[in-house]
Formats: sequence, structure tokens, C-alpha cells
Amino acid sequence: MLPTLPPPLLESPLSIRSLITYPLSVPQPVASGRTGFVGSLVVEVVTEDGRSGFGESFSPASPDAAAPIVQDALRPVLLDADERNIGDLWQKMRNALMTPVSGAGAEAISAVDIALWDLLGQKLGAPGLAA
Repeated sequence: MLPTLPPPLLESPLSIRSLITYPLSVPQPVASGRTGFVGSLVVEVVTEDGRSGFGESFSPASPDAAAPIVQDALRPVLLDADERNIGDLWQKMRNALMTPVSGAGAEAISAVDIALWDLLGQKLGAPGLAA
């Protein structure tokens, strides 16, 4: 269930202005002594007031597969949308894929979803991680 926002936050909708993808491939030693790689996709969602929310998803096959899904399939349904409507935006992202959500599609949606929750946490003054 989504949190109920205080009235001042409800009165100030902010639109999503851009999505930036950062596909990462981090070297990691494997049991054989060789070096393998762990893939991760980081997504930055930027609002019209310049705030950025960040989300990350594990990409076991390749983060380069999930990044174009964010840019080509999810970006068009997210731009200019109200960043506070996370449930509605999730459904729009799911519908934009037009296939069962799995693999790179699930990785793309997951990273964007986490970035949207990061933005909401910032707006509410409730950081995701507390020291």
C-alpha cells in the first residue's frame, strides 16, 4: 500500500524530466581463479526541480540488455508523469513491455521502481538508509 502524502506534498506535483541509465559490469573473482563479471543496472530518474532518485537492479545476463528497455520502452510512458504515482507508473511500465515481465524487462522496471521510491523518500524527508 502506498503511503498517504501530507497535503503540501499532494499540492505540488513534479514531473519526471529524464531517465539516465548506467549499465555496470564489475569484475569479480570466481572459484576457478579466473575473473568473472557481475552486471548491474543503475537508473537515475530526474524531476523538473532537479532532484534525482537512484535505483539499481542485478543483471545476471547483461546490464546492456536492460538499459535500452528503460530508454526505448519505459521512458516514453514516464516522461512528464507525476513522480508520486508509483503504483500507476509501475502499471504503465508493465503495460509498455507488452510481454510477461521477466529477465531484462523485470530488471529495467525494478531499477526505475526503486528510483521512484528514492524520490518519494527524499520528498518525505525519509531517507532509504539511515546512519
